[in-house]
Amino acid sequence: MGGEVPVNLTLSSEFSPGVIRGRMSGSIMAAFPVGLVIAAALSLLIIPHWGWRALFVVGVVPAVLLFFVRRYMPESVRFLLSKGRIAEAERTVADIEKVALGHALAPHEIKALPNVRPEVAVSSKVTVFELLARGRAKNTLLLWIVSFGFLWASNGILFMLPTILQQRGIPLTQAITFQLVQALSAVVGYTACGFLIDRYGRRPVLFLYFFIGAFCHLWFAMASGMWLYFAAAAVGWVNPGVYGATGIYVSELHPTHLRATAVGWFFGIGRIGSFLAPTVVGFMLAYGVGAYVLHTFALAYLVSAIALWLIGIETKGRVLEQITERGIAATAKAAAPAPVMTPAGT
Repeated sequence: MGGEVPVNLTLSSEFSPGVIRGRMSGSIMAAFPVGLVIAAALSLLIIPHWGWRALFVVGVVPAVLLFFVRRYMPESVRFLLSKGRIAEAERTVADIEKVALGHALAPHEIKALPNVRPEVAVSSKVTVFELLARGRAKNTLLLWIVSFGFLWASNGILFMLPTILQQRGIPLTQAITFQLVQALSAVVGYTACGFLIDRYGRRPVLFLYFFIGAFCHLWFAMASGMWLYFAAAAVGWVNPGVYGATGIYVSELHPTHLRATAVGWFFGIGRIGSFLAPTVVGFMLAYGVGAYVLHTFALAYLVSAIALWLIGIETKGRVLEQITERGIAATAKAAAPAPVMTPAGT
């Protein structure tokens, strides 16, 4: 199921106009915390009566829905062009126009965007090596740091929150209630982040989500009583509220033939943090230092904020090809050999 995340983000980015890409893709990804809300609610209903295994049986339903997605979701037009499948791309565009407008546009009705050159019939290489080529390696490594830090905190708190709270003397049913509060807040945080990155830009909004998120995790670590609910909501707003918007930013930074690979590796590297976090948290709880678990999540968010800011590229409101044209030019410049200096007159 995790493999659907980079595919979903890549498709939504490639079908989205630049001016609304953040809110469109962000709203789609907001389905993730909606799923968390449903999962938490079902946990409260099912586990007390039928146990956790019954909950996993119910989890089969979303996998079945993917067959309907596969049947009705068209292939990315940008991907088809990059593979040289021009006629198929034209048919897909015509089908979209018929649904949106009632008819396919005639050639004279099509207005070309200046300085936009889509990738057509690009020769494929080992794309992960291209991510680490000169000119791209720095940003790739910084994005992997962001992903590792985010998914350490996000899946750490998602998987381990009931256990962490039980260690603080809170019953399981009440611990799941906190998870429900966090998930409800995440729906709003997700959607808001998509709108905010379209309004104010990717870098400042994502940086603030991570930077402020570090302090939200610290607040949650120290809160008690009713304040614990407010702290849980604050954490939910940023974690996982920044998840979808960060993936959008990654997709925008790469050309079509690399985009899915870049997004897939971004989340793949983060999965290392995903499986390490519960292990480390488990050891911390077992050895009596569970009070500092949320501090590790805060530190991960702080490191992610710094790494994201160091990337230094803003993609707000721009066509994907305009963003990657600059990236390709920068890569070519970095890979070019240094000029050879010769004596004057030779």
